[in-house]
Amino acid sequence: MAGLIYAVTRSQTGAHGFDDVHTVDINTAKALLAAGGVLLDVREQAAYEAKHIAGALTLPSLSAGGLIAKTANIVVYCGDGSTLGPRAAHTLTQAGFTHVANLEHGLPGWVDAGLPVESGAGKRV
Repeated sequence: MAGLIYAVTRSQTGAHGFDDVHTVDINTAKALLAAGGVLLDVREQAAYEAKHIAGALTLPSLSAGGLIAKTANIVVYCGDGSTLGPRAAHTLTQAGFTHVANLEHGLPGWVDAGLPVESGAGKRV
C-alpha cells in the first residue's frame, strides 16, 4: 500500500512551487486513510481546535520525530490546500517521508463534500 500514493496522485508544482509535492483529491485521500494512512492537520493549534477533519492529528511543528513511519501514507491538509499543506508536504518529503500528499482544497473542500469534522484539542503527534 505504501506505493499507492504515487500511483494515484498528481504532481502539482505551479502555484505552490514545490516539485516534490503530490496533491490528492478527497476520494483518494479517503481511500488512503481507510487503508491505514495518517492524516495531519498542519494549521495553527487554535484553528485545529475550532474545526478539523475527524481523526486528524495535529502537527504544530513539522518535527514528526519518528512517531510516524517514514514509509507511511501521509495526507496533510491546511486551510485551503495551497499554502501550509504543500509546504508541510515538501518539508516532510525532504525529511525522508516517502509517501506524502497534500489534500486538494484543504479543510473547506472536505467540509463542502459533507464529510465529518470535529472540534477540540484532538490528538497531537
